[in-house]
Amino acid sequence: MSFRDSYEVHLEARRARAALQGELLAGLARAVVERAGAGPMLDQVLGWAAVNSGSRNLAGLERMADLLVEAFSALPGLIRLERPATVQSVDPTGCMIEVEHGRHLVLRVAAQRLDQRDARQRPVAPHVGRKGKQNKRF
Repeated sequence: MSFRDSYEVHLEARRARAALQGELLAGLARAVVERAGAGPMLDQVLGWAAVNSGSRNLAGLERMADLLVEAFSALPGLIRLERPATVQSVDPTGCMIEVEHGRHLVLRVAAQRLDQRDARQRPVAPHVGRKGKQNKRF
């Protein structure tokens, strides 16, 4: 077999492998989309995407904030909407103007402390310095 013939065989094998990978990926993508479509999250995300919530669309931002508060209220912790700081900008005439922004969504979740049993199961190894001396690590 000549070099040209072996190269052609190699290219044909690569094309076949790429086609097979494409079919497998298409099948996997189809399966992922079908599974996502069966869940409630897809409808929720499509609902969020339908809201016109551009940076200067305060009504849309307010609607989006309400939707997110509703969705994230299932999480533990305190959730609230906070007013942002005042922001100024220069308008086309060169004058300073105040720019309004949507409220910030803040979710605070306190970290849970380990009980004593868990703390004992995770000993902290001492740090050994360059000369072999143990140093306390904070």
